[in-house]
Amino acid sequence: MRFVAIDQTRGLAIAAMIMAHFGPGVWERLGLEGLLLDVFLLIGRFATPTFIAIFGFTLAFAYVSKAEIGPAEVRAKLIRRSGFVLLAAIVVSFPSYVTTMLSAEHWGDSIPLNIILNTYGVLLFYSLAIFAAGLLIAPIARSPYIFPIIIGGMAVFFGTYLGYDAWSYQGKTTTELLRLFLVSGKYAFFVNFGLALMLVAFGWHIRKIKSSDRDVGPTLLVSGVVLLLLSLSIGRIVGWRSLAELHSGYDAPPQIWYLFAVCGVMFAIIACFDRVRIPFFSFFLEHTGRNPLAIYVAHAFVLPAVSAFRLISPGLPDLIHATLPLLIFFCYWTFVIWKSSRGSSNFRTAPA
Repeated sequence: MRFVAIDQTRGLAIAAMIMAHFGPGVWERLGLEGLLLDVFLLIGRFATPTFIAIFGFTLAFAYVSKAEIGPAEVRAKLIRRSGFVLLAAIVVSFPSYVTTMLSAEHWGDSIPLNIILNTYGVLLFYSLAIFAAGLLIAPIARSPYIFPIIIGGMAVFFGTYLGYDAWSYQGKTTTELLRLFLVSGKYAFFVNFGLALMLVAFGWHIRKIKSSDRDVGPTLLVSGVVLLLLSLSIGRIVGWRSLAELHSGYDAPPQIWYLFAVCGVMFAIIACFDRVRIPFFSFFLEHTGRNPLAIYVAHAFVLPAVSAFRLISPGLPDLIHATLPLLIFFCYWTFVIWKSSRGSSNFRTAPA
């Protein structure tokens, strides 16, 4: 079963991610400041948690029902997909690898450790999460409500306890890299994967409602608003007091109340997308969300291309240095959407 609103929400997260990566320079040139700047930065900050949360929904809609029939086949498919995403993570990190090799100083005085650190990012998390989902898909399919909630909750607690209390900074060592990947970084595996697992149960519930031809909008909207309000209430206890703190203060180690607040917004957005269709906008987001890896990999090379362009042609105006790679990227993005709309794409990671 395909839920188009999930694709559209994933596409919106892609757009928010691009806003987060390319936006700060634009906002500075436009002179944005204060509340308006905080709103734009917060929208960009929502991208990564939304990607992680939507992963749980995707598992529920695209894989769990198939795993009920053939878990071994689904497991193999997920493990193959995790390898493909890992390859994409390495490709995206290549400019950083080059910088590391040319640098005289390295993290932990080790080029291999520095290269591993360069690979750290949302794609590496996704690779690990998809691999882990492949290993767990059989018990998830047997018990799509209880198992993901229990195991996901345990992972969140374990990751939070280690990230904030039991596992302290280890210096620039291999152990610290492992700590970064598992519990202390922005993409800490335990908390983020635990959240995605718990959302499998809710996604399965939404799938059941949708398969019976009932309206999922009220369930998603009410759940989203309630989850957002409860999460922000907990956030007040933790100490957030401004939008600036929301977009800058709670990403590493990840805090589950903040991630739940993003999930609440995501539920409401899915409900709106399921109910309302805006001709071009909906089409654009849907096909962007069906091809996230193609667009993510391409966007990661824009800023390195700007730097290379400046070195190659220092006499050109800086505006041309910045806009030409961006223009090429947006043309490529348009091509990906066009190709996806014709039913073909070699770079899809969202299941068809």
